[in-house]
Amino acid sequence: MTNKRLIRLVSALALIALVLAGCQKPCPDCPTGTEAQALPYLRVDKALVRHEMTNLGYLTVGDGEPDTAQTEGSESLYVEGTVEAGDTAYLDGAEFTLGAAEKVLVDGATTANTGTAGLLDINAATITADVSAVNVAMTQNDGATAGEDAWGQIITLTGNDANGDVFGLKIEGAATTNAAAGTYEYLASLVCSENTAGACPDALLVTAGATDTSVTDGVDVSDSEIVNAINIGFNNIKGGDELFTIGATDDTVLLTRSESGAGTYTCADNDANAECVFAGGGTGKTSMGTTSNTSAQIYSDGTGDAELVVPNDSIGEAEINQGTSGQVLMSSATPATAWQSISGDVSLAGDGAATVTQINGAALGTTTATDTNILVADGTNWDSVTMSGDVTIANDGTASIASGVIVNDDVNTSAAIAYSKLAAMTAANILVGNVSNVATVVNPAGDVEFANDGTTSIEAGVIVNADINASAAISATKIADGTVTNAEFQYIGGLTSDAQTQIDGKEATITENSIGPDDVAVMHDDVVCCGQADESGTVFLGPALTLFGGGSSAITYTISAAGCDALGDATEATADAPLFTNVAFKVTGLYCKHSGTLGAGESITFTIRSAEADLTPSVYCIVGEGETDCRSLTGSTTDVAAGATIAVETEMTSDNADDDVWCRVYLALK
Repeated sequence: MTNKRLIRLVSALALIALVLAGCQKPCPDCPTGTEAQALPYLRVDKALVRHEMTNLGYLTVGDGEPDTAQTEGSESLYVEGTVEAGDTAYLDGAEFTLGAAEKVLVDGATTANTGTAGLLDINAATITADVSAVNVAMTQNDGATAGEDAWGQIITLTGNDANGDVFGLKIEGAATTNAAAGTYEYLASLVCSENTAGACPDALLVTAGATDTSVTDGVDVSDSEIVNAINIGFNNIKGGDELFTIGATDDTVLLTRSESGAGTYTCADNDANAECVFAGGGTGKTSMGTTSNTSAQIYSDGTGDAELVVPNDSIGEAEINQGTSGQVLMSSATPATAWQSISGDVSLAGDGAATVTQINGAALGTTTATDTNILVADGTNWDSVTMSGDVTIANDGTASIASGVIVNDDVNTSAAIAYSKLAAMTAANILVGNVSNVATVVNPAGDVEFANDGTTSIEAGVIVNADINASAAISATKIADGTVTNAEFQYIGGLTSDAQTQIDGKEATITENSIGPDDVAVMHDDVVCCGQADESGTVFLGPALTLFGGGSSAITYTISAAGCDALGDATEATADAPLFTNVAFKVTGLYCKHSGTLGAGESITFTIRSAEADLTPSVYCIVGEGETDCRSLTGSTTDVAAGATIAVETEMTSDNADDDVWCRVYLALK
């Protein structure tokens, strides 16, 4: 059969229940016998459905296709059809009776299921006692073979993808507004009602399967919000070789260990009226208390003896067995603890007074405690003697070297004695050997003065000609106020007499009309550079060379004239040009103006350039808001070389369109 589709699980269960319920009701119109077996459909009383399902295909009972006659006694069920979203089936009840090897199969694996509500979604609500949403009753009938296992329910998890997590069983008490303490009495209840002892060896069995380490935590109750991880009441906890038994009352705890090795059991008496009592027994070792506690510590190895450690001052002398006078309680090498008499270098009296009679076997001689004496051995006895020689000692143990006894041989060659330990010296004085070859403190005098930081200075007026080296070559800038350079100073090298006298003599020889062209050092001139400035851009203004005989004299170079507009260009190499071929000059000033009006934040900067570079120093002026012209009285200090190009750069920050600009550059020809 083609184009078969699996219906949803809940629809299948509803349809099965409807069929079973319908088969139990009289059907006056249903065919009987072989006619019924050959029908491709089975009618169900509509009163039992209570809600019409659309697109229902057919439902048949038997082994073959819906259009095939079915053999009586067939036990398979075939369902085909769909239930539209939102359809609901209301059932009066349904029962299934299966054969010995039959089952009800819900297949959600052949086609991978994508639903999140559950393949079998059972919802129940009640206010009646003992109602259960799912009731599974598993009975193993009498006559089962020994070792036969029967399971009430098996959940098999198959994880075929390492990236996903598979969980076996989740029981969740939902959060509601009406729930209170004890609403969910327990999330899981395990009850063994059989009264036979050992009928249920384990109420809950956790195993690791085939791999020893596959289970990390058998039971994980590590959530910090849990009040009691495990509440065992007065029951036993068995773990390996140790059995922990809580007795019938809350003041008895039995701790039993049946293997070798240490087992530590701690009792914290956190109440003033509480008492921790450890009752030892058996042949193992029992200990009570720890060395850090103030209570007693008792060790027993089960052989009849014990070791006792008690806090200081907790046992009085009346509680200790007494020895003879002068004895002390100590352990021998056996070991055995007993009262022993003191012998050797020290003797002990019955009142506890100890006397040293010898040191390392040598008898004490004259040992009178004389002030500042020391105890010295003479090979036989120890005697009290007075220290003498270069060193003396006080009765507090302080030793001191006598004055004047240290000589050169007493000082180690690597002693590195600090200068701070020398005798005090006056500031800025130095040590100088005198005529007796003895280091003597002196104050330096003469042409040089010493400071206490080691710096020296030449006294004023002490330098004479003989003190200056013939090749000293003292710079002219160190003469007088330093304004005369070495080159200028050298100009006077050719003078044969007083310079002022020679100048005065020259003045009388100058007559009217005696200055010729060669006597003029500087000539002044100017050149016009003009064009149109670019809105918020840079334009270079070329020079009007016709004013220097470089073109037609009919061209006008006034602001806004056509002659001016032709001189400007956005490329500097196109706009600039040399003024003179054989004459160098300096720029002595700049005057510029424009034809428009600048508003707030607008400006034009004019800068003279030569050979596509600023002059030294830069010669420029700025027209600002509300202004129409500007000037600069700054001149260049370096020459514009003969044949070098010249232009004026304009940088405009304005929204004015192509303002006409004009500049006059002032020159000083060489």
